[in-house]
Amino acid sequence: MDPEQNVTFGDHYLEVDYDLSKVTFITTANSLHTIPRPLLDRMEIIGLEGYTEEEKFQIGRQYLVSKVIEANGLKDRKVVIADSAIRAVIRGYTKEAGVRNLERELSNVCRKVARKLLSGKKKTGFSVNAKNLKDILGAPNIKLVKSKRSMKSVLLTEWLGRRSAEIFSSLKSVWFRGVVNS
Repeated sequence: MDPEQNVTFGDHYLEVDYDLSKVTFITTANSLHTIPRPLLDRMEIIGLEGYTEEEKFQIGRQYLVSKVIEANGLKDRKVVIADSAIRAVIRGYTKEAGVRNLERELSNVCRKVARKLLSGKKKTGFSVNAKNLKDILGAPNIKLVKSKRSMKSVLLTEWLGRRSAEIFSSLKSVWFRGVVNS
């Protein structure tokens, strides 16, 4: 990471020396607390907010619901997860910036629905909505707090969403110039 030391970087696997003094390293991390402090001190941190609730909802509705229904063997069982249930899972059972936990919770819903279908009289047809979600997943473990600050975060996230292509394009061009010039 020190430009003076990067002139003599040697790859021990390929046994080749590289000049990395003009190269920019880009990395991603889900949390900063796991990065060693000396490394973190040498990094320029660009924080990006996660998905908005609406973006999570659209990803869940368009991609995740059909994926978890099929993965849990419910495709032919006519199981429907309503939009209200997806929103309730996002609000009450997931708090991450991404959608991994949303997919996990929707999988939990599908497994519990499969169990209900196999143990009950009905073999097909089950509709999950916000009203019966508590019976399936239990009480929500996240309480929503509405504030002006969270609204600012949503607005910033939406602005970054529109600007992300520009940001990453400029980062890519900086990286590419560094590789070509070295």
